[in-house]
Amino acid sequence: MEMLTIEPENTRTNSIHEQGRRRLENVLRHIAINSSDITPSLTSWKEEVEEISRRKELARGHGGEEAVERQRLAGKLTARLRIEKLVDKGTFQEIGSLTAVKVTYSSSSNQTTKPTQNSTSGNTKPGQPKANSKIETYLPANFLIGRARINGRHVMVGVDDFTVRGGHADGGMYKKQMYGEMLAREQRIPMIRLLDGSSGGGSVATILEIDRTYLPLLPGFEHKVAMMSEVPVAAGLLGPVVGLGAARAMLAHFSVLVRNLSQLFVAGPPVVAYASHEYITKEQLGGM
Repeated sequence: MEMLTIEPENTRTNSIHEQGRRRLENVLRHIAINSSDITPSLTSWKEEVEEISRRKELARGHGGEEAVERQRLAGKLTARLRIEKLVDKGTFQEIGSLTAVKVTYSSSSNQTTKPTQNSTSGNTKPGQPKANSKIETYLPANFLIGRARINGRHVMVGVDDFTVRGGHADGGMYKKQMYGEMLAREQRIPMIRLLDGSSGGGSVATILEIDRTYLPLLPGFEHKVAMMSEVPVAAGLLGPVVGLGAARAMLAHFSVLVRNLSQLFVAGPPVVAYASHEYITKEQLGGM
């Protein structure tokens, strides 16, 4: 009769470790590594972690003190305050908090980095800073996205930041919108949109800067359409909502306007006046 021999557990574990060690040695033989290049990274990540925390704090400044004050005088809350008042306390988990529209570095690096429009996707790409450059000012992207809970239920929340260029398509806004809405679809959770401004719509200033238009390409719009048959979508209009923002408001199962604060239209009064010589207010054009 054939006898079955069972290896002790520690023997099998040692064998697996030995196999792993041999495979690693085999890989390293094909890679030239200078030990001096990797030693600093093994000592401490404290400086890098502190820098990330500092940048996150800069990003919380929205579009700057003057822009925040204009938002307040208009009777509107900032994007982060809106999130704070909407979701269950401490549940918002932000995605892409370090995405920026414009970054300036210390005088020693003598560099300003402004993202440029990607020709194929409509997204923005930051330039490459010099090594060891220190960030002095940081203008965050004009859109916040993240997962949270409302009354204990998981939701995805996307919020326009009107204090940064009125919510135009800058600073990776498209990618953040797309990623959040893709997650909502994959995880089958409700999508909540707080709209204020063009919500990723076209920017004449951007078109002049990149010397072309990125329309009619609208990357990610297919997700907005598909969501209508997959997850609940609700929109709160918390200011003048125009252009692509208006389309996002329409692609929701439930939309709410705030009287004397919100308006909904494809293009604002200046465009109407230019086209028809009819001079009307935002409230007359798209208010309640």
